[in-house]
Amino acid sequence: MTAQQVAVVLAIILIPVGVLLIGFGTRRAPEMSRPVEEAEAGTGRLEEAQSVPDPADEPATEATGAAALTVLETRPFVPVTEPGHESTPQERRRCRDRLGQMLDADLAEVVKLVANRPPELRGLLLTTPASVVSQELAVLRAYLRGNLTGLDARLRNGPLQEADSDIAACLVSGLGRLPVHHGVVFHRAERGDLPLDAFFPGAVLTEPAFARAERHAFPAGDSGSAPLISYVIWSETGRHTPLLVGHADTVVFPATARFRVLGLDHQPGQFEDDITVYLAEENSRPGGRRRPEQQVMDHLRDSARTAGIGPIDGPAPSPVSHPGLDETGRPYAVNTEALAAAEV
Repeated sequence: MTAQQVAVVLAIILIPVGVLLIGFGTRRAPEMSRPVEEAEAGTGRLEEAQSVPDPADEPATEATGAAALTVLETRPFVPVTEPGHESTPQERRRCRDRLGQMLDADLAEVVKLVANRPPELRGLLLTTPASVVSQELAVLRAYLRGNLTGLDARLRNGPLQEADSDIAACLVSGLGRLPVHHGVVFHRAERGDLPLDAFFPGAVLTEPAFARAERHAFPAGDSGSAPLISYVIWSETGRHTPLLVGHADTVVFPATARFRVLGLDHQPGQFEDDITVYLAEENSRPGGRRRPEQQVMDHLRDSARTAGIGPIDGPAPSPVSHPGLDETGRPYAVNTEALAAAEV
């Protein structure tokens, strides 16, 4: 076969192959998938993907539906002492100089009391000089009898007078000499226009002054004349005071005691606006344990249901109407800047 014949044969073979290849090369390409936004309904995975918002599109509070927090305005104060404080010789001397003859009658009564070594003080007198105990308890007795008028108001709202901090130090130290009350106490005050914003569960209310309460019944006070707030309090460091003033049920809390809000009940009594607030004192003593809140709350509620009203001629009402709140309902808060400046 000549070269010309070979070329003709190859041409005959290659022409069909070339036509076939050209046909494949010009075939229409397959359609691309439609974008996600054009997908038909019924594709659950795509619909679910579209329903997930971009975190950057809107604030997290709107995405989660969380309620906005309420910011409370506080009332700053500078504490002059703290629970558990023991008076120093300088504080006792300045306290004695400030009170002068006002303290003489109370000191005479307390000296006789200490000399009789009552059971409540016997253990204490083994470790503390009788002169120290006598002076502190004399100041406390004068306070409980109403002879230190205005001290609590100044501790709450200022301005402090000379030796107020020394008097408060002796009062706290004197209270620490008396038997502690672990259990329920009751207090009651007119509600007036006091807002309830600070009474949310978990809030901690710090009381700058010396709050009082009763062990077995709500104090009579002005019961029935206006809407009331009834406080049912679990005491951890409150102290019995009948040894000094004769009122068997009175319990006094040291200045700057802290109370945790456990709850609030709207329990209309004579007035529809009557409410009950449940508090548990924070235990700041070393080694003090914190009781289960629900257990305490249940006990406080049960106690509130069975508590009566004390006698009209009972002990003087507490100088603190609403523990931890000023007259406008603002919670007290330690002024840390002023406190730091005072310590420099």
